[in-house]
Amino acid sequence: MDLVEKGFSNLRKQIENGHMFGIPVIVAINSFISDTENEINAVKKLCKDAGKLKCRKNHNSVPTP
Repeated sequence: MDLVEKGFSNLRKQIENGHMFGIPVIVAINSFISDTENEINAVKKLCKDAGKLKCRKNHNSVPTP
């Protein structure tokens, strides 16, 4: 989970930049077979905490080879 939180710092900055310029921010979460529900839920929570954003997980992801 630490890696998810560390990796989120870049996305958090992009969210802040969008808000700073008045641009609506939408975050799409592309999930993969190897992603756990805990990881996905952590990303959702981090997104909401960064700006009360609505996040949606793509439940129809197709794994890439």
